[in-house]
Amino acid sequence: MQKTKTELCELLVRYSDLVLIVPDIHANDLALESALEIISEVATGRKVVFLGDYLDRGRSSVNTIQLLIEAKARFETPVAVGAASRPTIEAIFLLGNHEKMLLDCYEAGEINQHWPEEGNLAFREYEALGGISPAHLNFLKSLKPYHQTEHLIFVHGGIDDDGRRPIENVPVDELVWTYHISKTYRGLKIVHGHQIVDEPTEYANHICLDAGVARGEALCIGLVRDADVERKLVGWLRVEEG
Repeated sequence: MQKTKTELCELLVRYSDLVLIVPDIHANDLALESALEIISEVATGRKVVFLGDYLDRGRSSVNTIQLLIEAKARFETPVAVGAASRPTIEAIFLLGNHEKMLLDCYEAGEINQHWPEEGNLAFREYEALGGISPAHLNFLKSLKPYHQTEHLIFVHGGIDDDGRRPIENVPVDELVWTYHISKTYRGLKIVHGHQIVDEPTEYANHICLDAGVARGEALCIGLVRDADVERKLVGWLRVEEG
């Protein structure tokens, strides 16, 4: 169900409930830059959810966060809707386990020796620049552990039970670190990244969108309907760098 940009525009016209979702970026700032250009061009008035793991493994964690901060400011610029106004794009930025690791390092003032080195790359990059700037720290601390609508739950990782707990009672570490979503889970359908799949994939109770940008694969923007009649993956757009 890979789509072209033209087909994405057609889907946006057809479905007013279509949500654009950007999964794990992992410091691939060039891919993110291309994705943001597409989003800015086609997604006015729509919701875009960023699923976390913006850091580590790629070219520059610092520039990736800077691009997200600048995009957030652009997206929040109000546009007139009749007598009212609303953000140009409703952007939701979620927390991933790599942002959680960076913030834990920041609080401790040192790297965590128990994590693989890749979990400390962003901390070292910031250290080389003299530390995390206030603007970047404020952005990182503002990241949400989840976003819930009437029909869907968006998280970085998942939920490790049958879905009976209210989402607000699920620990943050579980939301950002969980790799396995049980077949017995019966809550709202979960949309997540974190677990690498060959291509964005829909299962009975969850949709996984991380197609492996950390391993050199293309970043994919997921296209998911969030409606009474249908909560499903309708396709994805592969983002080419540059």
